[in-house]
Amino acid sequence: MADASQTGTSQGRKNIIKTLEFDTRLLGMVGAFILVCLVFNILTDGRFLTPRNIFNLTIQTVSVAIMATGMVFVIVTRHIDLSVGALLATCSAVMAMTQTQILPSLGIEYGSVWIAPIAIAVGILTGGLIGAFHGWLIGYLTIPAFIVTLGGFLVWRNVAWYLTNGQTIGPLDETFQMLGGIGGTAFSPIVNPPEVAILGITRTETVTVWNGDTPHPVPMVPLDLSYDHRVINGADAARFLSFYTDLISDPRNLMV
Repeated sequence: MADASQTGTSQGRKNIIKTLEFDTRLLGMVGAFILVCLVFNILTDGRFLTPRNIFNLTIQTVSVAIMATGMVFVIVTRHIDLSVGALLATCSAVMAMTQTQILPSLGIEYGSVWIAPIAIAVGILTGGLIGAFHGWLIGYLTIPAFIVTLGGFLVWRNVAWYLTNGQTIGPLDETFQMLGGIGGTAFSPIVNPPEVAILGITRTETVTVWNGDTPHPVPMVPLDLSYDHRVINGADAARFLSFYTDLISDPRNLMV
C-alpha cells in the first residue's frame, strides 16, 4: 500500500509539471544562474548585485544578447554561423565611417540631428545585406553554412580592419553614443594576424566611488584587452590585465 501511494504521488507531481508545461531544463539553468549570482554577491561583499554593476553587466552583454537572438533562428534550422563577431565589427566600422567621413563629405556636419538615424540605418542595411548574401550562398547554392560563415568570419573581420585601419574612429555623434548608455567610454580593439593581442586605453575620467555612505571622486581609466583565444589563454589574459591595473593604480609598483 505504501509503495502504491508513493507511486501515485510521484505520478501526480509529473502530471502537474506536464499540465503547467514547465521546462525542467530551463528551470535548472535559471536556478544555476541565480546561485552563481548569489555566490558572486557573497564573495564581493554585496557589490555584485548593486544597481550600478547590474547596469554595467547589461551594457556589456547587450550586443551578445542581440546576436544570440538571431542565432536562435540559425540553430533551429540546423545550421551554424561563425561570422557574427566579424559581422558586428564590420557593421560598427561602417557606422563609424558613415559619421566621420561619408556624411561630412555630403554636407551633414558633426552635431546634425540626422547623423545618428542615418548611421543606424546604414548599419542595419549593411548587416541585412551581408546576412542575405550568406543566406543566398547557403540556401540557393547549397554551400554548407559552416564553410560560408567561416569564410565570412575571415573576410568581414579584415573588412573592418581595412575600413578603420586598425584605429579608433571618432568623434562619434553624441546622440549615437547614448546607445548602450556608456557614452563611448570604452571600445573593443580588433585583433588581426599576426597580432595576438591589443590593449586599448581610453581617456581618464573622474567617477564617483562610494565608501559606505561617503562618495569619493576617483580618476578611472577604462582598459579593453582583445586577444586571440587560439594563442592566449583567457585566464592568462585576465591575470595580465589585473597585474597591469595594479601597476597603473599605484606607479610606485613599477619600482619594486
